[in-house]
Amino acid sequence: MDDLLTQLKTLAQTCRDSEDFRKRARERFGIEALVGLLGSELREAEAFFQQVRRDPAAEGALELHPQAARLREECRDLAAELANLVVQHDSLVTELIPSLEAEYLTKLGPGRTKLLELQLENRRLQRRIEAIQACLNRGRVPDLERIDQALEEELRSWIEEVTRLRREVEKARQMLSEPIPYTELRQLRSLYRELVKLLHPDLNPATPERARLWLQVQQAWQEGDIQGLELLADLARRLEGRASWEETSALDRLTAERDRLKGHVQRIATRLQELRNSFPCDHQHLLSDPVWLEEQDRQTRKALELELRSREALQARLRLLLEESCV
Repeated sequence: MDDLLTQLKTLAQTCRDSEDFRKRARERFGIEALVGLLGSELREAEAFFQQVRRDPAAEGALELHPQAARLREECRDLAAELANLVVQHDSLVTELIPSLEAEYLTKLGPGRTKLLELQLENRRLQRRIEAIQACLNRGRVPDLERIDQALEEELRSWIEEVTRLRREVEKARQMLSEPIPYTELRQLRSLYRELVKLLHPDLNPATPERARLWLQVQQAWQEGDIQGLELLADLARRLEGRASWEETSALDRLTAERDRLKGHVQRIATRLQELRNSFPCDHQHLLSDPVWLEEQDRQTRKALELELRSREALQARLRLLLEESCV
């Protein structure tokens, strides 16, 4: 709009009268652009012409159409809401959820890791017994080394799951023992919020440079790299441009932009709600409930006892089969 006003002021200086100004403005800029700016073909064109001729430095009497002004304000509010939702979503994904997962693993993981190890051991014993029994049923001497190699391959996914859980529990312990200081966390969020407003593709004109910087911002945010975000913020400020809805006053384009921003706000808000209602966010209050934690521990201990008894029975059965195979 500012460029159009400047061009209209320049044009007014070269026109004979307001009628000449109206005609030449319509020919040069087109009715659509003028309607988008003024809400009519040339509302108050004569007043604008006279004002510019009296005072070339004046902004003139042209005003943004009331409906366009209202739509711009809606877009501005939606853009601010979208920026805040993006920060909330990304903070949830990169901060709260990993923290809750780590807390869950440190409080419940060790017992469940031990249970999974016992289940794997019992599974191995059961399959070993079945393989040996199958050999005996056919009148053959069991090849224990070959049986164990086959079981190693068969139970590979179980073994990998136990290994993965052990690593995750250890990683969780390390994460909770080295939390990011609160002051650094506030600084990270502040920088990220600014960068969302400057670079997020839903809020800014798309350019290759912005896209490249936005990818770097996401990586630095996930790594908690304050210095990296500070550098990226400095670069992003130099690219600061005007959003598409600030560059137009055409009612159809403003309406479309408002609806687009509404759609993005609804999408992120829905995703946020889904995350908050699913694991581990839905366990946040439970992880601070000693009664619930004790009940989980009790259930794990009970399951461990059952697996231990099962292991004893399986080991006894295996000993008998091995004795039988040596007869």
